[in-house]
Amino acid sequence: MFFSREPKRLPVTPVTVVLFILLLWMNVTTFFAIDTAQSLPMWEKVIKIQLMVFVALYLLHSKRHVQVLIWVVAGSVAFFGIKGGLFTLEVGGEYLVWGPEGSFHRGQQRAGGSPSS
Repeated sequence: MFFSREPKRLPVTPVTVVLFILLLWMNVTTFFAIDTAQSLPMWEKVIKIQLMVFVALYLLHSKRHVQVLIWVVAGSVAFFGIKGGLFTLEVGGEYLVWGPEGSFHRGQQRAGGSPSS
């Protein structure tokens, strides 16, 4: 992002403008929420995701850039899938493979998204 000599700019299209307006609206509604303290953890997750969406829009200008991103994401998913599969084989399926603490992936092993004990 900082070392490439390729020109970088955020594309200003109707879609990116609407996405930016939505981001502003999410900030306003979080600020005026009934229980702001309870809504801040989800706001923090959403803002981080949206920030990375804008970084991707800023950096990905060609079909090749998008293909490289897809390969990196697929490789990451494959790595952690293989890691979880090897763990499951190692312990004989006795334990669940949990996602990182505090992430969207935590507790998604059962239908409905809530783990049972």
